[in-house]
Amino acid sequence: MKNRVVIVGKPAVAIYENVKNMRCWYITKKFKKKGHVFLFGYVRCLRPRLLTGFQHVPSEVLFDLGKDIWKVPEEHWWRCPLVDIEPHGGPKVVCCTDQGAG
Repeated sequence: MKNRVVIVGKPAVAIYENVKNMRCWYITKKFKKKGHVFLFGYVRCLRPRLLTGFQHVPSEVLFDLGKDIWKVPEEHWWRCPLVDIEPHGGPKVVCCTDQGAG
């Protein structure tokens, strides 16, 4: 079975990193409405250190960052900040903890 990646208990569908402003975006849901894609999830800032949720953010806002943002390949999600692999009775589960966020 494939590992399940979760951020604050919610399955992740994509992870993006922004090198310029040192943020990691954990997308937990994508919603399409009237031709626009809206994103839901969490963003982790390194300066200041915090993890906060966001919702209804148009995908254009994230992708307007151009070359400074890149999509993390799924096989490297475990390397992202606040992501740990937990042993599980079934498939392995990856989840976000609040260690280092404050």
